[in-house]
Amino acid sequence: MGDRKAYREPVKSPRPRSRHTEPETAASLVNAVVAKIGGDARGLEHKVFDGYNIAVGSLLRHNSQPERLRGSTLLVRVGSSAIAHQLTMLKGDILVRLAEVIGPGVVTDLRTRVGPAA
Repeated sequence: MGDRKAYREPVKSPRPRSRHTEPETAASLVNAVVAKIGGDARGLEHKVFDGYNIAVGSLLRHNSQPERLRGSTLLVRVGSSAIAHQLTMLKGDILVRLAEVIGPGVVTDLRTRVGPAA
């Protein structure tokens, strides 16, 4: 029986990739990875935060802090109910200025939360 050779199926190699495609750039790979871990959302959030600081006056900038972008609603932490009331009264103007700074439709509502900055 030593003369019998074991039958082996031939190993198939995977299909080679087409050589006519362009190589991917490092930037496109980084963008894909960042998008997978939620980086695009964080980038937009920081853009909105910067826009908020431009759109409000110095008094509100020093007494409020953009905290989170949830959908198109910007949540802002304020130190007192008086500042929350002032932000609520100026909400329309702030949203218009935000649209001018960061583009229309990005932030459509503004909500406040009273409490110490996180």
